[in-house]
Amino acid sequence: METFVGEKPLESYEKTLRVGPVLNEGAKLEVDHAFLDYLATQSGGAYFRESDFGKLAETLRDRIVEKAVTVDVPLVQHHYVYLLALLAILALEWTIRWKMALNLLKKDKTFKVGLKTKAKACSWDHQYLLNVLTQ
Repeated sequence: METFVGEKPLESYEKTLRVGPVLNEGAKLEVDHAFLDYLATQSGGAYFRESDFGKLAETLRDRIVEKAVTVDVPLVQHHYVYLLALLAILALEWTIRWKMALNLLKKDKTFKVGLKTKAKACSWDHQYLLNVLTQ
């Protein structure tokens, strides 16, 4: 390859690229047992060959049994606290729903009656209930 500035040569070099036949990468699959054993040792593990499957299962079983810890923990430790929390949430929800219903009934100007009468009318007349809900 040559480069020029105007007519003057600036740089030139030659490079040879050799192109070989395409090799099938999966044709020569070999396991490097020494490297795998070294890698396992360096990472704190162990390497087992396919023929050592029984030894692998035994090693795993021993490690699992050593690390297995059984602890009994009750699901609910303070019964009354959770019951009171549940009751408080339900009371809060009921109060919010009742306030929303009262606000809807206050907005309704169809009848000039009290809120209790409007609430009863909603339970008796579904068309009136629909009218209150859609305002």
